[in-house]
Amino acid sequence: MLAGVRRFLFPLLLIALIVWSARWSTRDEILRDFGSFWASGHAANQGKDPYGVYEETFRVGSPSGPPAPNLNPPVSVYPFRLVALLQPEKALRLWRYASLLVYTVVILALFGRYPERRQPLFVLWAFSIAGLWHTLELGQVYVPLLALVAGAWLLLETEVWPVGAVLLGLLVALKPNLAVWPLLLLLTQKRAAGATALATACVFSLSPLVFDGPTIFKEWLAVTPSLHETAGGMARIGGNFSFIAMTGRLGLPAAGLALSLLLLGLDGYLGLVETLDLTDAGSLGLVSGLLLGPVSWVGYTILLLPIFFARRWNLPLKIAAALLCFPFWAAIRVDTAGGTERLLVESTYSAAALLVLAGLVLQIAPNRHADAFRSRFRLLQPAPARP
Repeated sequence: MLAGVRRFLFPLLLIALIVWSARWSTRDEILRDFGSFWASGHAANQGKDPYGVYEETFRVGSPSGPPAPNLNPPVSVYPFRLVALLQPEKALRLWRYASLLVYTVVILALFGRYPERRQPLFVLWAFSIAGLWHTLELGQVYVPLLALVAGAWLLLETEVWPVGAVLLGLLVALKPNLAVWPLLLLLTQKRAAGATALATACVFSLSPLVFDGPTIFKEWLAVTPSLHETAGGMARIGGNFSFIAMTGRLGLPAAGLALSLLLLGLDGYLGLVETLDLTDAGSLGLVSGLLLGPVSWVGYTILLLPIFFARRWNLPLKIAAALLCFPFWAAIRVDTAGGTERLLVESTYSAAALLVLAGLVLQIAPNRHADAFRSRFRLLQPAPARP
């Protein structure tokens, strides 16, 4: 009975979810976040402040709502300058098509590395993740970030690991909170990869000084929200699943900072006491970096894909995989209700990230402790008598 449900009902539900989400994400050509990126690149091409507010800059809630300019580090402005060479509406359409194509290529590459995942249900799940369709709706940059994640993940295991380390460094330059990954690599047998990634991140991050001087950093810092603003404002927008967002919704932003420090301590403990491999370091680095935030939107959840390809799905990972498919268009509808319903929906993706973290810890720590125990136990055994 259960096998029949899984074989027929689950695929039908996922197909329906994909179709509905695809229609929702492409229902119009409003620029949304993509407008902020286009405006940033267009301003830079004209010698203006790439972090200013312009006509195409996305405004939250309504055309008269608060502006949401580009908040990505200065190194992000250069690809946005290329995008801004096209008209914004045409650029958005091409960006969506390119994002879906790159996402498909990433899935195929991961299937090549993990052939045991080549199952129809797994394919449908990978295209049902809410973060994918919300990314396409907003015109966000998360799919290129996923390409960097997958490239680093796959290449670090090969002889051309320096290329993977460079890709990881570029990822960290674009999203500094993901520096947890190369830091954990320093605690594995791939210390050179971790050091290369961090050095590359520094080079990419500081490169705008050569081309634009310190002004662009001043302009970026001027629009970067403080911790208090993040916990009190952005945290209340549905979909932000960082620790600071979780506790900020409860009016306890300091608790989010404390949880972030505890998570860093846990990562350090696992890296120093346990024997992490590349998969362990990558898995912990990704989910920890997203939880540390301070702002981690729904679209960021697609960066967790390699974890679900590489690891055995224990119960926490299974529940997390289901929660990641909860469509954001449904979350928006409940989000307007307020009260307990809103809090529960806004916590959906937070719960998924926490479950991924729990699933990883359950897989990494007990196995390593068991191996250490068996090793110590063997040392206590008397040596076998010689014949």
